[in-house]
Amino acid sequence: MNVPVNSRSIDIPTEFQSCFDKQRAGYLATPEPSYAQRMADLKALTRLLKDNKDELVAAINADYGNRSEFETLFAEYFVVLETIADAAKNLKKWMKPQRRHVDFMTYPLARNRVIPQPLGVVGVIVPWNFPLNLSFCPLAAILAAGNRAMVKMSENSKASPRF
Repeated sequence: MNVPVNSRSIDIPTEFQSCFDKQRAGYLATPEPSYAQRMADLKALTRLLKDNKDELVAAINADYGNRSEFETLFAEYFVVLETIADAAKNLKKWMKPQRRHVDFMTYPLARNRVIPQPLGVVGVIVPWNFPLNLSFCPLAAILAAGNRAMVKMSENSKASPRF
């Protein structure tokens, strides 16, 4: 699952590889971000959305040709803000180790738990139809989990990738 891919067998564009290398180096420098760092990342994501709301709506409108501002706000923008708020609200609980049941007859006196740990760099490939929702909702979960992210927007979205 986390085995490095032999880059000679796959033709990866140099800009993607350099971005991945930077993200991987950042992850290796701080492999397990603290609660405060994860909250700061989620707050920065919220601030990015709120500061660029009009530009985001205009970019999505340009990609669709003519999409209602109301639809973009209610089908994408507010859903993303709610997702980020939910991740921030539950983050402490998600970071805590969780106990799991162990069969006493098989393993007497044993204890079991799951310790959530970041995986590293996570990729998100975004389809064209709801670019804001389908890029920032997974991004909120990725950042809450303590991972780094690479986001690739659809080729059909010409204006949206600029945000």
